[in-house]
Amino acid sequence: MDQMTSEVIELLHQSRLPPGDTIPEGVSEDDIIGFEKRTGLKVPPRLRSWLRTSNGPCAGAGGVYGIHPKRHDLDIEYTLGLRPVWIELGWIPIAGDGCGNEYCVVTRNEFGDGEPVIFIETLEGENTPTYVVASETWHFLRFYFKADLGLTEWPFDKNEVVNSDPNIAKFNSATLPWDA
Repeated sequence: MDQMTSEVIELLHQSRLPPGDTIPEGVSEDDIIGFEKRTGLKVPPRLRSWLRTSNGPCAGAGGVYGIHPKRHDLDIEYTLGLRPVWIELGWIPIAGDGCGNEYCVVTRNEFGDGEPVIFIETLEGENTPTYVVASETWHFLRFYFKADLGLTEWPFDKNEVVNSDPNIAKFNSATLPWDA
């Protein structure tokens, strides 16, 4: 296990969970393949790795999504059913902000090579990213859990974000939070 994965798992274990909830185990590779067949979306490597680590924990501001997790409202496919345009765009919802807005992993390189995570303020439009918040899933999760614990000024502190996630700067074809 690398340092980033260890840090994310440690932050997850520090997260406030609803009473009676536990951190769920990850899903199998067969579960991920089944999701890909049902949705037509290819799960990128880092999101795939996360889903094998934990599937739909009710942690962070609005919970992290999974493949048929215990909580229906944290189901990626349920969320895609509410916003089918994301299937067309190749965006996989990964988490909510607790206020009806969503974070999605971009799978088709429209902002450059990689698998950046975007924030979508849904009242502004569900098919327009508000800004890129991380260069990939593991950086996103680290920021997301740290923010919920009050340990970061993510995503708006440019120095902190770029120092922690230097690859975010390569997605300059999309708006970055400090430029919004």
